[in-house]
Amino acid sequence: MSTKVTSAEFKSVVFPGGAFHLGLWLSWLQTVEGLRGNPALVFRRMVSGDIEQRTLKASMKLPLRDADKRVTGHTVPFWHRWLDDAVGNDAFWESIDHTHRLGPRTPPNHFVSGWYDFMIDQLLRDYTTLVDVGQQPYLTIGPWTHVATELQAESVRSTLAWMRAQLISDRSGLRDLPVRLHISGLNEWREFESYPPGQPDTQLWHIHPDKVLSQRPVKASPPDTYTYDPRKPTPAIGGAMFAFKGAGAVDNAKLEARDDVLSYTSEPLFAPVTIIGNVRVTLYARASLPNADFFVRLCDVDEKGVSTNICDGLIRITSAAPAVVDDIWRLNFKLHATAHCFRKDHRLRVLVASGAHPRFARNTGTDEPIGEATRLVPADIEIFHDPNHPSAIHLPVHEI
Repeated sequence: MSTKVTSAEFKSVVFPGGAFHLGLWLSWLQTVEGLRGNPALVFRRMVSGDIEQRTLKASMKLPLRDADKRVTGHTVPFWHRWLDDAVGNDAFWESIDHTHRLGPRTPPNHFVSGWYDFMIDQLLRDYTTLVDVGQQPYLTIGPWTHVATELQAESVRSTLAWMRAQLISDRSGLRDLPVRLHISGLNEWREFESYPPGQPDTQLWHIHPDKVLSQRPVKASPPDTYTYDPRKPTPAIGGAMFAFKGAGAVDNAKLEARDDVLSYTSEPLFAPVTIIGNVRVTLYARASLPNADFFVRLCDVDEKGVSTNICDGLIRITSAAPAVVDDIWRLNFKLHATAHCFRKDHRLRVLVASGAHPRFARNTGTDEPIGEATRLVPADIEIFHDPNHPSAIHLPVHEI
């Protein structure tokens, strides 16, 4: 097998962090319907950014049940079947979960993906599952998005080399080490025996007042605050999302300038810091509503002040969550996997917000169902950084 940008399991893809992957579904819906009708036209819409524009415009109107008509001009039956049968129905996802097929009898596999593919973590989980049962799959991850032309070309090359090696014992096109990763920041490829390449040296960086990110311990301080208003949702800018235009690593200046986004920045680094794997974040937060989203992003700020997104993640809290002391949640994020070198004199930056719309459907602030919600209620958010609530980021640092 040669497996490209996919997963044996899809529930976690469609509901990342408990939210709804709206941008994926509305853009995919337009793609499928377009290919059924006029493939040449849908291709032009892909390259022009029209699909993303229609997704955004349709997502700003409620209820979402009618979004199919807003993006295509007609009713799409599978959209309504999906909203009725797949949302909140574990049995639907169990029937298409193929993780049980990963084991000693799985054919030899070469995985290919990109660090900005929206299924990178699920693909790496499948890779790790095979390694854990004694297999040695190959793994190639580049600096790509889901639809990147370079990814398609690499997939063809690696698939042909893999099939020649497995089917006719011609290993001339196969590299010696099974793992090949692109390290952004260095803009270099490195090869390893495994992923991740050994145990990381975890660095702990704390969020401090006055927009500071530091390795120093935190001191007593009041929380930072902002208001999330779903009527003006925090936009999705770049990242590991399904999009023909706008995905991947971008300048985050417009996002960081918003009143509903907090940023915390380190001093310039004295030495390079290379991370490989999943960045972890512990965030202490409180909201004025029992329904709220929390979005965290790690950025690299260069000497000119340009802030580029490296990895991110989102967690949705609902009224069904257990009660916590003082209503302050301790949120444990696993940002999507990456391999990146923060160069000397660059700075780390952590962004905190309450959404990335329409990549993730905005949190309406209510318990209304995804497809039926029409009310939008703003939420006041507090982010804590004191000794009892030490919000921090955990970097998986490797020497390479």
